Amino acid sequence: MTGKTELVRFRLSQGRTVAEWLESNKKLDAWLQRQPGFRLRSLSETSKGEWIDLLCWESGEAAELAGERFEVEMAGQCEPMIDIASIQCEQGQSHVLLQQ
Repeated sequence: MTGKTELVRFRLSQGRTVAEWLESNKKLDAWLQRQPGFRLRSLSETSKGEWIDLLCWESGEAAELAGERFEVEMAGQCEPMIDIASIQCEQGQSHVLLQQ
């Protein structure tokens, strides 16, 4: 199985709480589940307060289309919560996606 993986690392904006971020993610999760080609999302917080958002897609095209839709439909909700200067994004080719 192959596909596209996106790894986004970031910190929350000053003054934002984990509870606020997780609450806002309920809408984002519902939106992601409606996107064609969406496979998996894992959202984690490190002990140093950095967030790791891992997204898996069926293809690069699906990831790209979702990215375009995100900018229009969801960015306004997420961006105020995130320290934009802290964002680091990487994309890769998925080779194994194992779920239990």
